[in-house]
Amino acid sequence: MKIAVVGVGGLGSLFAGRLCGHAEVTLLARGKRLSQLRQQGITINLEQASEHYPAESFQVLDSETASDLSRLADIEFLIFTCKTQQT
Repeated sequence: MKIAVVGVGGLGSLFAGRLCGHAEVTLLARGKRLSQLRQQGITINLEQASEHYPAESFQVLDSETASDLSRLADIEFLIFTCKTQQT
């Protein structure tokens, strides 16, 4: 299954990290967060342990570049997360 995650903050990162072992995951990000994801991947800190998902576990696209967005044509499922004040 091909899944895209838009809004890769706390909640979006949690979904992306947990899903990348079971599906082909694409993340859409911009600016500083785009660079962080491409260089460091995702780390989820839990009470008992931390989980790290390296950048090679998923594809990261620039949400502000049209050529990157055209690569989403075959996405089967989209997860969109945002802050409460933006809804």
